[in-house]
Amino acid sequence: MYKLDRAFQFQTANATPLQSRITGIELIRKEQQVFGCQLHLTLTAAEHQRIQTEALFGYQPELCTPLSNGDFDPQTPLTVHLTLDPDELEPFADCTDAADASAKLLLLSQASPLRQADCWFLQSVHQGRGSRQTRYRTFWDYFDLQQLNPDKPLETQLGQCISVFLGDSSLSQQLTDALNLPPTDARQATQDLAAAVLSTLPGLLRQEPQSTETLSTAIAQLWQTKLQQQLGNATPSLATHLDNPTQLAQDLEQLFALPAAQRPDLIEQVIAVFDAEGWAYERVAGQPILRSLFESPAGQWLCLIEAQETRQQLCFYSIGKGSVPTDQRQGVLQLFNTLNYSGSFLGSFELDLQDGEFRYRTGIDTRVINPNATNIKTLLQDNARLMERYLPLINPVILGELTPTAAIALCQN
Repeated sequence: MYKLDRAFQFQTANATPLQSRITGIELIRKEQQVFGCQLHLTLTAAEHQRIQTEALFGYQPELCTPLSNGDFDPQTPLTVHLTLDPDELEPFADCTDAADASAKLLLLSQASPLRQADCWFLQSVHQGRGSRQTRYRTFWDYFDLQQLNPDKPLETQLGQCISVFLGDSSLSQQLTDALNLPPTDARQATQDLAAAVLSTLPGLLRQEPQSTETLSTAIAQLWQTKLQQQLGNATPSLATHLDNPTQLAQDLEQLFALPAAQRPDLIEQVIAVFDAEGWAYERVAGQPILRSLFESPAGQWLCLIEAQETRQQLCFYSIGKGSVPTDQRQGVLQLFNTLNYSGSFLGSFELDLQDGEFRYRTGIDTRVINPNATNIKTLLQDNARLMERYLPLINPVILGELTPTAAIALCQN
């Protein structure tokens, strides 16, 4: 990779350029022929949000793996890897190395196709390093141009890439959760299912030459509407773990039955649950947020449900009444850290050190978990139940009536 540090603008469909900094460029050559060009960028969280909202660089949620290690930090830059649409490689045909390609790219006019976001495809986005790295990958990160074997059919190699990608994708997580499988077993089962799907869809890999954009759409369509159809014929590695494979097939078919664009807004699905249960709520004007007041013998708190449509996530918050005094915040933070580290629940207790607000947060990725009425109701009730359980220990620590150590001991008992 040729390293550099230069500002670079990508032209977009809405006429507002996407600002970035190029930190590296790779030119992939084999036998005097250019096979690919890849860019390494740094972006702000706001610019990354634009990629998802405006579907830049061919972004499609269906072609992404789940986000690892929680959410991105909005204050920290992100590293983005792109690969050039193979149909646009001609300008680099006479480049001898990455440095040569870099010089040519930076001298191009703003009107050049290589300055257009639509000519590049998103491979991966990450933040941080090592075990603390948060990242997601797209299908294009699995299609390694440097490993292409000219002696093997392209369709076979592409099929292998799709199979491995699906093994790492949200379907694998779905199987892990639904069947309580070890991740390695779920991954293998998903790869076997993908192979079965691909064997029944030869037209996807053997059709006439087409643009990569069309292929990307075809793969997304495969993911949304075809994969679940094969679950009724579960492969042996999956079937050995299933008590009721037909029911699982039906559940996943319900999840993927409609393309994302045709599904109701997430917040509307939440509203439908509140209306059906007769629960009181208020919708925040102009935002996909509901709020409702919860009250129990343990105390009173505010419940917020936020729908993040572009990320296809639902977030549930139980927000405590009042704020934690400055002199008690370290103690409450110690208590929360111990509770979260215990692994006794899926969500996390959080404390804002600036204003003292505290809350319990849970959430779901609706690409993995079906946001049907039953699941929304269960997740909401579980969130409230955890707040109700621990609030009698949290409040005394806030008031200075109980030390964090004593509260932790009570929790452990």
